[in-house]
Amino acid sequence: MNCPKCGAEVVNSANRCGGCGFELSIQPEQVADAIQSAPKFTRRLVAYVVTGLVVLGVIGFTSAMQLGNDETSHQDLLSSGEHYLHELDYEQALAFFLQVMKLNPTHPMGYDGAARALVGLGRHSDAIDTLRDGIEMTGDDVLTLLIREIIQTVREQEDAERDQEQSEAEPEPEEPEIEHGATFETAPAPPGSGGPGGFSVTPNLPENQNPDTSGFFDLWVTPGMLQEIAIDVTNFGNEPIIVEISLLTAGTNINGIIDYSPSSASQHDSSIPFRFEDIASLPTGASGLTIPAQTVATIPIAVDIPSGGFEGITLGAIHVLLGITEQERAQAGMIINRFASVVPVRMQVYGTPPAEPDFYLGEITAETVNFREAIVSNIHHLAPRLTMGALTNVRIYPAGGDTAIFALESMSTDFAPNTIFHATIMDTPGTGIQPGDYIARVTIEYGGKAWEFQRAFTV
Repeated sequence: MNCPKCGAEVVNSANRCGGCGFELSIQPEQVADAIQSAPKFTRRLVAYVVTGLVVLGVIGFTSAMQLGNDETSHQDLLSSGEHYLHELDYEQALAFFLQVMKLNPTHPMGYDGAARALVGLGRHSDAIDTLRDGIEMTGDDVLTLLIREIIQTVREQEDAERDQEQSEAEPEPEEPEIEHGATFETAPAPPGSGGPGGFSVTPNLPENQNPDTSGFFDLWVTPGMLQEIAIDVTNFGNEPIIVEISLLTAGTNINGIIDYSPSSASQHDSSIPFRFEDIASLPTGASGLTIPAQTVATIPIAVDIPSGGFEGITLGAIHVLLGITEQERAQAGMIINRFASVVPVRMQVYGTPPAEPDFYLGEITAETVNFREAIVSNIHHLAPRLTMGALTNVRIYPAGGDTAIFALESMSTDFAPNTIFHATIMDTPGTGIQPGDYIARVTIEYGGKAWEFQRAFTV
């Protein structure tokens, strides 16, 4: 094997590189000694295997764990951990990432790497627990997305195993006849039924994809580059389908959830540097593409990264809507069910630090929402970042009064980058909102901080 620091060739049994002196492995007795020296109240026990011996690893946050050379920086440890992940030596990788978590408990990559190693060992529950610890210590929302990715991976594995069992029990399907009438690259569809509507959408991940995510585009980019990505739209049915493909920028809907629908355009704050649809383009014909039966169509998307780069992250999406014919529209009557699939596109410039959360309370209005009177507080999220799980509190008082007559209490809110959250308090009893002067007091809590606002308004 090769030293992950200097690249020199070393024998597999070596504990230290002969060229640069870098420590190459973690011995079981070193880990055990470190565990015994850690204070009991700081221990979070995680079982893992090192060179055939089962030991207890410690994820602690208040004491430094001495494993190997004290002078080794956490960057070197991260490099070693990544090296062993690449070599599929998950026990050694986990040991190095645990050292990073000890030496620098606020560095998210330690938790990230440890979770990936645990996933490699098949220990998904421990990986999720580690990421939750990382969120608590670092406040990094990317770890939240990784938790969702692991959960999705487990579900996909379970579905794949179930499909495999079914396919083994069923006779081999006949090879379908494929029509190649589409202007895009096409191929035969694999066996399966797809999602709702009989179709599925899958991202083709490029080389600059974040290796920790796979269900959506999570890209590291450089200023001025042309980013080329593509999706596969699969028609599993026995009839042609029409799909309408569009590009959009993520928002935050009135339920406090990241919104990847066309209606998200009304949720963008003026602080947004650009919209995804302004820098990305689809080929001609993608807005009404016919995909033959049992066919996969590959749709390319070109993204022009601004030459000046951008701060934080930008979050867009590729929206694929199943079209309907005029006959289907006529038969459906007043209610039309249309199926859609979305592939998020998150981008970040190499080397840029994460943005800090920032909020502003905008206009307070009385409106009619879903046929009921409501008070809407426009909360502006000014930061180019995902702020997940913030707690939103809104209380409405009559001017001069000290008793709230409307309240939205501790609503868990996921803020998309540079968006406006229309925090809506419905007049559920139906008593109506009386004309007059009011005071809105709004608090957003996140990461141990609180943003407090007060604004007068008149109905």
